[in-house]
Amino acid sequence: MVNSSCLNASQNDRLNIDLMQHNLIIWYYIGAIFPFLAVIVSWICFYSLGQYDADYLLTISETMVPFPQNRIFPSAMCIESIILIGLYFVRNVAIFSVANRLSIQFPVKKWLIYITSICVPLGLVLLSTFTLEDVESIHLIGAFLFFFGSMVYYITSDLALIQTNNKIMLASRILSFSIVGAAVFYFAFLMGRKKWSLTVGASFQYLTALLIFAKVIFMYYDLPKHYVVICFDEKI
Repeated sequence: MVNSSCLNASQNDRLNIDLMQHNLIIWYYIGAIFPFLAVIVSWICFYSLGQYDADYLLTISETMVPFPQNRIFPSAMCIESIILIGLYFVRNVAIFSVANRLSIQFPVKKWLIYITSICVPLGLVLLSTFTLEDVESIHLIGAFLFFFGSMVYYITSDLALIQTNNKIMLASRILSFSIVGAAVFYFAFLMGRKKWSLTVGASFQYLTALLIFAKVIFMYYDLPKHYVVICFDEKI
């Protein structure tokens, strides 16, 4: 027979887990929406203050050089980097815990996940703190770490989840490879000198950044499912 106290305890455990998951998902949405809002606020400042004087579409980096964007953007991105560190930690622990339980080994993926988990937040801090006019080399290094690191992290961690028999939403998988495609066009067109090429490249940069942060929400739904074990007493 089922022990009533054990059943009540299991119900409390289920309630606690539901509350924990509810609180957790909020951070994923914050991690996706917060940087988008920061960029929108910065753009409002850039265009409303008459700082736009080009005849082609500027990149995010170029619009963040003047004041007050050069204060708003780095402050917001440093906060975002802290959020990403926490969300990556949760994802990594989930992946490696399931892999250990199933005795699955993927040393190369593991190291790539560890390295890119550091590179992405670090790159975000560098590219936002050092503008193109401050120290261009550091800014470009930060941009490379963030964009390339995000591509590698998402694809590698997705493959690791699939290897641990975890189902990943089709939209999430498409999103990961869409980031790669958008980033390729972003870098290719920005290397051009013509204004139309720079405009197209900037557009793909916006798209790449949007996809990267949209993927943050899907990271929650891709997490391995949690199970609650209900205890039963032995029958008398």
